Amino acid sequence: MLNVLIVYAVEEERVQVDMPNCNFHFCKTGVGKVAASIAVSRAIDIHHPDVVLNIGTAGSVEYPIGSVHLCCKFVDRDMEKLQNFGVPFYVDFTDDVKRSGLFNGWTFDSVCNSGDTFLTSADGTGDVFEMESFAVARICEAHQIPFVAIKCVTDIIGQNSIQHWEEKLAEAQAILQTFINENILSVPEKYIGRVATDIIKKLDLKPHPEGGWYKEVYRSEIKLLSTGLPSEFNDDRSAITSIYYMLSDNHVSKFHRIKSPEVWYFHKGMPLLIHIIAPNGEYRKVELSESVNGCLQYTVEPNSWFGAEIKGSSGFCLVSCAVSPGFEFEDFELADKEVLLQNYPAHKDIIHRLT
Repeated sequence: MLNVLIVYAVEEERVQVDMPNCNFHFCKTGVGKVAASIAVSRAIDIHHPDVVLNIGTAGSVEYPIGSVHLCCKFVDRDMEKLQNFGVPFYVDFTDDVKRSGLFNGWTFDSVCNSGDTFLTSADGTGDVFEMESFAVARICEAHQIPFVAIKCVTDIIGQNSIQHWEEKLAEAQAILQTFINENILSVPEKYIGRVATDIIKKLDLKPHPEGGWYKEVYRSEIKLLSTGLPSEFNDDRSAITSIYYMLSDNHVSKFHRIKSPEVWYFHKGMPLLIHIIAPNGEYRKVELSESVNGCLQYTVEPNSWFGAEIKGSSGFCLVSCAVSPGFEFEDFELADKEVLLQNYPAHKDIIHRLT
């Protein structure tokens, strides 16, 4: 798992963070560079993070209230005035961010300026201005830990900044929460491969013919008589069966179909995309995840062709699948690529990927 340290200055800036394949630790620093230095140094010693994220608020001169800025460059406005004396005043994590591979799709285009005073007029280089991030940046630089800041503008510097900051804190917290909900870290294989392997061993999962790993964990002793089932069932069936199922990295669940409804339940990991081609040819893509765009369970109707894949190029996803009437391998049919392409040419891209 990726070890992530979230730092914020005051409680009103804290947001809920829950991303796949990550362990999150939280550190309230207090206001100012000294307080932030002490708090973050202690947190790093305790949690040994792989990356540090500052989520919080800032003022600006040219950007509107409510705008969100991603920063990996940091300036100390107090030390900037002493640059002729060789005092460090600038830290740039651009290369570290790129090498980490954690922030695919994130655009870091802002400079965060820190100092020991709450500004009432513009002072120094930067897009957003606050009081802690440079100190955190220097500590992370010393520990060789990538550091970025996600800042929401609460006030326009020079326009009663302190009062506006206090008034806009709750609104900024909601904006930051929305950003975090909609953006996830891209966790490299080195952080998650061991986790997937551990789950396979712990749950005693075995390779599944459609791809991925599975284990049957429940088979009801209650029997449904074939006389009461649809005509395609030749024999009696258990009332319900249930399995663990897991995909990881670029493995996929190949297109297949069964005679019963199948309910998928999300447990943990990366978002999972279920691709479904109904008997009438209608295509649907469903995201199984905890994200705002996902759902925690979904039912695939009987006789639909369906398969699944991890959203993104790496990670794992653990789900459960319940089938009623209960699953038997004689009810399971792997798709023939050529037949699917002939019957559903409009869906050729996903058919090629999942067969």
